[in-house]
Amino acid sequence: MSVIPTKAGDRKDFLVQTDYFADVYPLVFEAKCKWTSKAEDGLLFSGFEITSVSEGALEELRKLTSLLTISE
Repeated sequence: MSVIPTKAGDRKDFLVQTDYFADVYPLVFEAKCKWTSKAEDGLLFSGFEITSVSEGALEELRKLTSLLTISE
């Protein structure tokens, strides 16, 4: 697991490597950290809001999320 040093308000560029998912190309987007938290066991958590994404990357993100969605 990787740790991304951040605090609320920071902006980060993310590259999502999709090597393990068929028909989904790598995508890049910018996101703003909305919150950070530290669990009792020391694990760090952060929540990000996408602030900038190209149309092509957005389409790849939609494909990726549809593959990861659990349907009943």
